[in-house]
Amino acid sequence: MPTPRPLLTTARDYATKYDWAIIPIRGKKSACDWKKYQLTRPGHRNLIGLFTIKNVTGLAVLVGGVSGGLRVRDFDIESAYHAWAAAHPDLAAALPTSKTARGFHVFFRADLPDAVVVFDDGELRAGRGYVVLPPSAHPDGGTYEWVVPPGEVIPHLPDVDAAGLAGTLGSAPAAVPQAVVEAITKTLPTAHGQRTRRLWHFARRLKGIPGLDTSPAALMTYIQAWHDRALPFIKTTRFETTELNFYDAWTNSVTPLTDDQFLAWARVAMEGPDPAWLDAVFLPQAGKKLLRVCATLQERAGGEPFFLAARSAGSAVGVDPTYANEVLKRLVKAGYLEVVEKGTHATRKATTWRFRGPTVPHTLAC
Repeated sequence: MPTPRPLLTTARDYATKYDWAIIPIRGKKSACDWKKYQLTRPGHRNLIGLFTIKNVTGLAVLVGGVSGGLRVRDFDIESAYHAWAAAHPDLAAALPTSKTARGFHVFFRADLPDAVVVFDDGELRAGRGYVVLPPSAHPDGGTYEWVVPPGEVIPHLPDVDAAGLAGTLGSAPAAVPQAVVEAITKTLPTAHGQRTRRLWHFARRLKGIPGLDTSPAALMTYIQAWHDRALPFIKTTRFETTELNFYDAWTNSVTPLTDDQFLAWARVAMEGPDPAWLDAVFLPQAGKKLLRVCATLQERAGGEPFFLAARSAGSAVGVDPTYANEVLKRLVKAGYLEVVEKGTHATRKATTWRFRGPTVPHTLAC
């Protein structure tokens, strides 16, 4: 297992030479809150603290704009990498490449959106995540190693398609449609203990994609893609656990989930009659509307928390997001709402709430 000081030295080398955002890992999982470094790289002082964390076994780089536009083509199948290398021998010899347990990582820079695209044989990791670097210890034994070590600079590719790194070589289009990739991105967990709830949202989002192939074979492909992306954030890494949780979500969820569904539910909430308890609540008009919306969202979510961003709340009741946020704070203080998980710009997820229901009349100044 690599010792902390050599890892710190290597982390500094990567950060200084290539402007990479480097974080410590244990196995394949981050040993720190890596999301706060998605916009600003850890400085040298930060790295000292990060690599004194206990039980660190390796290091990883955050892909995307924060690391100078770094992108990584992850070949999960060795034969797919060798087929690409045979078709592009000059690039295979020039682009930094590391050996993983299942395949290869090919490193390059390119002008691409910070996102992840899933293919039959792996992924194009262009942002929103990290990639393990040599000489990290692999959880299954051995270490990650450079097959083609990085040189003085990381090559920039002007045309990723022409380089053969934006798709699956010699096969049909990606087995995971873009709409499913987006559903995966929107439902990934951010910490341990979230898998069951996020898979429920994933299943409902799949049911909301028009014309999606939902045959057993296709669903297994989608589950595997979700699981692979979620690995850094789930405690039990067995695929069978994810598969079973998804089965429960798919067979028991009824209502599809789409991005515009919130506004549809909000309209339903405000078109119906006021609940009797609302007469006893003193609130500005927008506050009463928002309380009705939250009650409806909780009813739709059952016992699960529901997502609600201030911007969406404002759109639903006709006020600006700042005012909606102030109303939400007062609803929490009065006991009508509970914040389950605070959303952030880094996670790109809205805050999750739970409607606690009316207890006694409250007077809220908004």
